[in-house]
Amino acid sequence: MSKALDASKFLNDPNAVEVAYTPSGTGAVATNVQRKLRERVSLLDFGADPTGAFDATTALINAISAAKATGVNAVDCSGGKWLISTGGITLNNVSLYAETPPDFAATYGDTGGTFLLTSTTTSPFELQQGWAIRGLTFHYPNQDGISASPVVYPALFVGTYVAAGVMEDVTVTNAYQIFKFNSGIAIGDLRFDRCRMYGIDRVFWFLQGAPESINISDCFFSHGIFVPSYTPNVYLRDYTSASGEFCRIDVGSSSWTSVDGFNLSNSLVYGYRYGIRVLSGMLNVSTINNNWFDAVRTALSVENPGLLANTRWTDNYHYSFRPGFISGTPETYGYNTTDPVLSFSSVGGGGSLLVSGNDFVHSMGHHIFWNALSFNDVKITDNRFKNWGRDAVSAATTYYAISATDSALNGTIGLNKFQPGGGVVAHNRNGIGIGNASDVAIVTNEFDDCFLPVWIVAATRARVIGNTSMATGFTNSLKNDAAAGVVQASGNLWDKAATGRSGLPAFSANAGAQTFTGAKTQATFTNMEHFDSDGNFASSTFTAPTTDEYEFDVQLANATGVTAGDVWALSIEQAGSGSVVFTSSVYVPANAVAAAPLKCSARFRLTAGDTVMVYVTRVAGVGNYVTINNGNYNTFTGKRLS
Repeated sequence: MSKALDASKFLNDPNAVEVAYTPSGTGAVATNVQRKLRERVSLLDFGADPTGAFDATTALINAISAAKATGVNAVDCSGGKWLISTGGITLNNVSLYAETPPDFAATYGDTGGTFLLTSTTTSPFELQQGWAIRGLTFHYPNQDGISASPVVYPALFVGTYVAAGVMEDVTVTNAYQIFKFNSGIAIGDLRFDRCRMYGIDRVFWFLQGAPESINISDCFFSHGIFVPSYTPNVYLRDYTSASGEFCRIDVGSSSWTSVDGFNLSNSLVYGYRYGIRVLSGMLNVSTINNNWFDAVRTALSVENPGLLANTRWTDNYHYSFRPGFISGTPETYGYNTTDPVLSFSSVGGGGSLLVSGNDFVHSMGHHIFWNALSFNDVKITDNRFKNWGRDAVSAATTYYAISATDSALNGTIGLNKFQPGGGVVAHNRNGIGIGNASDVAIVTNEFDDCFLPVWIVAATRARVIGNTSMATGFTNSLKNDAAAGVVQASGNLWDKAATGRSGLPAFSANAGAQTFTGAKTQATFTNMEHFDSDGNFASSTFTAPTTDEYEFDVQLANATGVTAGDVWALSIEQAGSGSVVFTSSVYVPANAVAAAPLKCSARFRLTAGDTVMVYVTRVAGVGNYVTINNGNYNTFTGKRLS
């Protein structure tokens, strides 16, 4: 044991005021030891061994107690390696600090203060309220990576009521888990700045405690800071890349089932299987902004029954692959699995998600993948999608930049740039695939070198407006297999024609010869749709596919003239819910000129399923109206306006 002064007896002994202390500085005022110790509490003053050879747990506990008793509320842990071999160190209304931050060029913070952690049974630190840790390193010297499996240490930091905490310039190397909150009534108001941490299994793990207001900025979470005894240290790295999670949210059984205000910015997350993984409960009102998810196979995964809402995923960089010391290219060796970068597979879905300004640079599979029942108010805007589906052996239609297979997706995908990249996947990957959207707008995107830019398999409503494509590999730029009237496509600049039912639900039908004898009679038109073959016009009747505003025009011309004095009415009528509404009519006096036309226009709102047809009625007179057998004169056209 070090023979350092045991300062606790001076701090607690009232007679210690008689022990003089004379500072060495010129003109310094003499004082006493007790008062001097109240100005600064050092771990060295409590019998702690600075070489790390002897246990310093008790000394640290005593120093914390003395700091709180004197009102200093801070313990200087500079200038040594402190062995912590047990646990039970509570941080409440106190701070631990080193005078200088860790020297990253040294082995593990030799110029600051380093805690060497060895207990495999007890978490070293319990966090409570009002704590700060600055400039310190926490290292597990026995986690050397020689064994194929890491040592399963207890979490470095735990707590039941953790609030008002700060970590600055802190380094953690080779912890199995760093923060684990599995009980408690509150976890919140936490700030992490300029930290470098490697949690082999997890960095953050939320199980209980109503976590909220957790702000992380300018940090580095990577196996690149571990200190290997075995080089190259493949075991720790490979475990993390196969199973590690930067943040796991599993608060479904908590009294407060959401993590609110988890804000990550300007940080690097490297080498983990998952970035943020939501297994139960909800990630809510959170912002993930301006981070690098490098060598992270799935940066965000929302799994059943997890939820996500009111969250912004903005201006992040994604390079998804599994690191490993395997020679050759990922396309050849396949050690990078095809996990999506952003994955949504919860049956609960979610809503109010903004994915904007991100760079999706590399993925063996999809960049964004939905396999969920519903996801509302989604905005995927102004992103760059490149190099997805790098698994070269798969078929061209296997991978998408954005794939919503079973999701009733509701939202906007707009202003994005899609470019699969060169090499083995040139012209060989799809852009957007929609399997079951409830209402999706695909607007103003640019597809460069995609195999199939947009494929609508099924949807309730989809709008494809103002997009462009270049170097499309498939025979068509838009493939539409949705039901009649679902897809509205307009203003697109495709380099290959659209196929299937696409465009505004619209039709242009022609009529043959027909004789109207006076009684109100429906005009018949052959089922010839010249626009998009939506199949919403049949038997001379238009059926509205969706609830919207519609516009119709009809013209009929007579072949032989009519009796002088006849008056004819041409009407476009809407039938819905069993009632007929007279919508618009034109009265034309009869005349003797052949092919004199009757014309009528109408514009009104239709409910999905309403029908529209044309009628001719003689209002006055005794003659007949015989139409010309010529589709150029007898037409019925209509379209959805929105």
